[in-house]
Amino acid sequence: MPVINISTVAGSLESTTTSSTAQPFTFIAVAMRTGTLPPQSGIVGTNNAQAWMGGAATANAVQLNAGSTGTNTTASDNAWHALNGLVSGASSFLNVDGTETSANPSTQNFSTSKILVGYSNGEQYKGEIAEEGILAATTTSTQRGNLCHNQNIRYSLSGASC
Repeated sequence: MPVINISTVAGSLESTTTSSTAQPFTFIAVAMRTGTLPPQSGIVGTNNAQAWMGGAATANAVQLNAGSTGTNTTASDNAWHALNGLVSGASSFLNVDGTETSANPSTQNFSTSKILVGYSNGEQYKGEIAEEGILAATTTSTQRGNLCHNQNIRYSLSGASC
């Protein structure tokens, strides 16, 4: 499978223009973490850490963040995961391999931000990314399940239960 393999600071991608998106929005990704991560190491997010989804500061965890508050949930290191994060204030969800966790990552929008892949707010993601994106839309539980199912079929993810 074609992937972005990120093992050094030079391994990230950054958009050349800025964009702004108000809540709700949805992060999507298929990724595998392979190294110890500092806080705010984004799979996909913004250059000023206004909003991102990626590795948590602890092992075997992923985080959804929009502002100063993040929500963590379990995601085994060294394994591929289908990830979907709806950012919509107190009605937010982090979906990992078909299992949803309620989230309240803050009401932060992202404005005048560059979109980053593999990097957020000065912190490098360590791992591989096969798919990433940001949808400027809300998603229902059924839609997030369908996204996970499609990611699972495309990438043959062994741990996904969607």
